[in-house]
Amino acid sequence: MHIARKTLGTALVFATVAVVLLYAVLPLGSFFDQRAALAEDRQALENLEISNELLVEQIDGMQTREQIEILARRDFNLVYPGQEAYAILPAPPPAVSLPSAWPFWRVAEALED
Repeated sequence: MHIARKTLGTALVFATVAVVLLYAVLPLGSFFDQRAALAEDRQALENLEISNELLVEQIDGMQTREQIEILARRDFNLVYPGQEAYAILPAPPPAVSLPSAWPFWRVAEALED
């Protein structure tokens, strides 16, 4: 009976240690995952702050009437009343010139129709 008590006591100690380790070790994986996610989020936040600073600088540069006029004319083709806006279209693509040898003569006939 003494051996059964000793075995039961040892089993209880191992079970207790196993439960404590289970609750102590399993959250460590989650902890490291959260640290990695936090580092990524901090980097993303830093990138966004830099972008915001650049946008604020652009906004500050666009506060003059002259700069607004330049952007309106260039980006939106806007003009003052009484002015006319002209658009220069790109040149048409060059005509296709195909050899008169087989099989190109059939393609040339199809293009002419």
